Amino acid sequence: MKKEYLDLAYAFRKSKIWKKIYEEELFAVRLPKARGKKKDEIGYCVIMGRNGEHLCLAVYIGDKGFSTLRELMSGEHEGLAGLLSQDCIQCSMETREEMEEEELEELRAYCQASGKPFRAPFPRFARFMPHCFPWFIRKPSDWQAIAEALRVVNGMAAVMTEQGKEALGLRPVKIGLAGQAYGAEQMSLIHSLPTEEVTIPLYSLVGEELKAERIPLPPCREKNYPKPARINDIAVAKMMKSPQVGTLQCEVIRASAPVEGDPPYVPALLMTVDEAGMVHTPALGHGPEYDPDDMLEQFIASLEGSYPANIRVRTEETRALLEGFCSRAKIRLETSGNMDLLDKAAASLEESMMNGADEDGMVEETIRMLEAMPEEAIREMPDFILNQLMSMTDLLPEALINKLQRAMK
Repeated sequence: MKKEYLDLAYAFRKSKIWKKIYEEELFAVRLPKARGKKKDEIGYCVIMGRNGEHLCLAVYIGDKGFSTLRELMSGEHEGLAGLLSQDCIQCSMETREEMEEEELEELRAYCQASGKPFRAPFPRFARFMPHCFPWFIRKPSDWQAIAEALRVVNGMAAVMTEQGKEALGLRPVKIGLAGQAYGAEQMSLIHSLPTEEVTIPLYSLVGEELKAERIPLPPCREKNYPKPARINDIAVAKMMKSPQVGTLQCEVIRASAPVEGDPPYVPALLMTVDEAGMVHTPALGHGPEYDPDDMLEQFIASLEGSYPANIRVRTEETRALLEGFCSRAKIRLETSGNMDLLDKAAASLEESMMNGADEDGMVEETIRMLEAMPEEAIREMPDFILNQLMSMTDLLPEALINKLQRAMK
């Protein structure tokens, strides 16, 4: 890691700016033009930590990244799913227990060379991507983005020292999926808000001077779920020779256990359950973003010659995956909130994955992931997963057990 990034991170730590700025006081920074981009990008920023828990600067790049913040703040995703829904870069301050030994060695060498005391909280840089666990920053443009945001934030701290916080022009903003509004209270977990003429400061540094203008917030990006580009007409024609009977419940879900990768990710599963509660072989996605053609091929194969009359789905994502197939095969596609058989099957699958983790070599992988995760992120995991992990204490290192116990308090 370059010295300049650590210099910026330690200046951020020294400022303790998270004690003075609320999470809902959103602002933006103008980012350096990335290679291949025609214009500068905007980084939408949140400073977290006023409540003393997760101390960090998060940068959401462009309307795509900011849409994931809208989803998170609206309650669209909860717990671990919320953590894994974000598209952002973070510089956080962590305890010794949350750091990898290699990271500590790098910071120890930096502190010795710069004369800084080697003590917590320690700066950590991480890249968050949808369906992936927080991981190392790989792209030079991401490093440039977090570095520019840190420069601006450190400039903001200097302005507050000299002129007071009012000089920054910050205002609390509540955001939802479809709107935004000024508000002084905590962000409300609601799906929509009145659309007001809300603007936030856009900061940039000209030399050492902090400049500001005001810009509107980008709207939430419309979800474009993956749709298959091809359908196996031979397999469909063969299926349609069978009697058409029965209803299937189908849904794209995400596995609860991570798969090793760079970064590690939670794969997508297309769960299918028939009227008797029998579970078909799930179609499994490969990579954080699955190939819809491959998922559909696996789904058709899982039918094993049966020809359903109806397929019931609950989410737009599942409808996008199966709509073309159902139209071609003359299967009625229904949207329903009642998916009790599928919910039971998904819960049973999750339990079996947890209980069978050791056999599949997943315990070691889960330990590694939990050790790398911030304590705040573990705290957001569903209780049943935390309880399941604590039931495996004979398999976990003592430091990780202590980390889990702190997160559960």
